[in-house]
Amino acid sequence: MSWWSRTSANDSSPERLDRARRYHLESKRGDETRSFLLDFGPTAQSELANLDLFKIDTAAVDALIMSHGHFDHFGGLMPLLERDRGKMHRDLPLYVGGEDTFCYRWFERPNGDRNSAGVVSRSDDAMPGKLILSYTGTRFVFGA
Repeated sequence: MSWWSRTSANDSSPERLDRARRYHLESKRGDETRSFLLDFGPTAQSELANLDLFKIDTAAVDALIMSHGHFDHFGGLMPLLERDRGKMHRDLPLYVGGEDTFCYRWFERPNGDRNSAGVVSRSDDAMPGKLILSYTGTRFVFGA
């Protein structure tokens, strides 16, 4: 398992990436290796930059996992799929942490203003390519 977010000591460095947690997980048994991505950071820039920096081969990823529906866990998912979906496994599963992953979320500022924290969509149109969504024992298939 590797935590693949990196922050250098120099804030102006081009290597400075956010501190959001996302993981590349590998499981090995004999000659067989399985690869997973767990959570996707808050932004496209941080997600894609981290994948590139750590040379994660998304074509070798066997499943995607999103622990829950907070923005800092799903913000980079759609940009990842838009960029790399064509080279990923055709029936790539996306495992999510439960139905509340799809709830709309808000945050409140100290002055009382409410701001949207976004929402993960489960609509066919939102998911590029075929993706299997799985949670609490139920499976859904998106795309064609």
